[in-house]
Amino acid sequence: MALDWPPERPMRERWDRTAAGTLAVSVSGSGRYLRDDGRSQQQLLMVDAVTGAAQALATGPFAQLQLSPDGKYVALIKADRAQQPSADQMVGEDDSFYGRHLLLLDLASGAQWEPCSQCSLPGDPRWSDDSAHIGFVADRNGRREAVMANVARHVVMSASPSRSASSDGCVLAPHQDIPVAARASVTPTDERASFSVPMACTQPPAMPGTIWAAARWRAGKRGVIVERPTGGAIGVPWQRHEAIASVQSSDMGTGEAVALRISAASGRSALFLAGQGKPRLLMALNSVMRDVEPAVMRLLAHPSADGSPVTSWLVLPPGEKSAEGLPLVVIPYPGQIYSDVAPADQQVGRERFYTNAQLLAASGFAVLLPSIPMPRVLPDTGFDFSAALAPAIEAAVATGACDPARIALWGHSYGAYSVAMAAVQSRRFRAVVASAGIYDLAATAGTFGRAMRLSPEEGLNVAASYAWAENGQGRMGVAPWKAPGRYIANSPIYHADRVEVPMLIIGADRDFSPIEQGEQLFSALFRQGKDAQLITYWGEGHVIGSPANLRDFYARVIGFLSDNLAVKARAVAVVAAAAPAIPASSARQ
Repeated sequence: MALDWPPERPMRERWDRTAAGTLAVSVSGSGRYLRDDGRSQQQLLMVDAVTGAAQALATGPFAQLQLSPDGKYVALIKADRAQQPSADQMVGEDDSFYGRHLLLLDLASGAQWEPCSQCSLPGDPRWSDDSAHIGFVADRNGRREAVMANVARHVVMSASPSRSASSDGCVLAPHQDIPVAARASVTPTDERASFSVPMACTQPPAMPGTIWAAARWRAGKRGVIVERPTGGAIGVPWQRHEAIASVQSSDMGTGEAVALRISAASGRSALFLAGQGKPRLLMALNSVMRDVEPAVMRLLAHPSADGSPVTSWLVLPPGEKSAEGLPLVVIPYPGQIYSDVAPADQQVGRERFYTNAQLLAASGFAVLLPSIPMPRVLPDTGFDFSAALAPAIEAAVATGACDPARIALWGHSYGAYSVAMAAVQSRRFRAVVASAGIYDLAATAGTFGRAMRLSPEEGLNVAASYAWAENGQGRMGVAPWKAPGRYIANSPIYHADRVEVPMLIIGADRDFSPIEQGEQLFSALFRQGKDAQLITYWGEGHVIGSPANLRDFYARVIGFLSDNLAVKARAVAVVAAAAPAIPASSARQ
């Protein structure tokens, strides 16, 4: 919590110290200057759920706990002993600044035992079913090995992992191919340890009343007929004119009572309790949405740029199933592959505050949600995002619903990076909106970020920012100094002279995507006298969420798109009452 969006108060306190002539400084070190001191400590508490009385059991830099199945022991992960990531290997986004060490605590006696003091755990430990042993994968003396500890006898055993035939193993990360935890087992005659790596992912037993699953249903004369999970059917009253998006059921654990959650396409949802008699309505949410007509979701099956078959989705204005020649807004997020089920987060009533296809469709646009397979590492010559978008765009245009001469892009986060790259690669697009993006892959690698900058003593997770560029969405494969040309070829800021399309660039001061990146892209366009706007929202993070800011956000985006795609004024009427539309003259400033 110390690193999670620290408030402005610490910053103001440090400014006040400097103004008063007292010390305000943070210190970070590397090599022999690496520091371990100054980190906040946590307490492990035993709390009586009835009285609220609390007893402190242990204190330390704890990051995680796991209770043994019999409730007698607690396995604690201590995040201590600062370490630096290797410069010779790709780092993972989960590589920690601090080593992760295992501490076992006997809840009855309070006794503590560290089974492998020199081991750092890349994943999580795993208790045996009888709580007698705990297995884990450990990094020790430059080697990675499977370890199992006998809790009562304080005996530690090592074993070479045996590859499991199971394909659904629990791996720490796909590129590392190592287990989150070793499945430990001991033979009855002796204590020879054996492990299954990766371990099979067994599903925990369902807890009554907590597990929702899709239910089969059909329209009936007086409502909806829902099939019971345990057999039989339930008739639920429902207005026939109100289209249903999904039906879910949950067995309440009694064998008789079933909870039903019905979601309408409009965004309204209702919760029912069904027993032996007539289902009883417990709660209705978003009833104000009852009369809202959702956008039309149309499946597009097509080959991707690499030839693989994929599914994209075309979203059309409400009631426009046979629309023709609409302006098209493409919302890409490279690496996202859609299924043949319409995206749930793009339905009416979902809390998707960014790149909301329903709001764009309600304003008169066709919206394309393309599936875009991506390579693991981008080429030295630069990945062609424009070409990657082309197959889905051609499939959308082929329906006749979209005007091929009026196409715009809107990308958020990694999607913003991709649309900025497409803007320098093609003149096909009439407008580009980029929100919360990164536009210089090398410049963001290694930056601290706001939280880490304020509290470096809590851990310099330098690996995370490098990992995004090397091994995450940046897909560079190596550090910037190993392949500077690859970073430059795949960073739109170095090709800003090729941008010939109006750009709306949006950022926020509390975003973990550095606001400076958007400022840098805007400044590059500004220096060349190109059409661009930079919008900064204060006090917002990666996604705009405050109501007034959100209304302004969509008014500006829809106004910008309407201006550049020549959409009639009626298209922005949906948001005009919430915030003033952007005049055509100012949209190009």
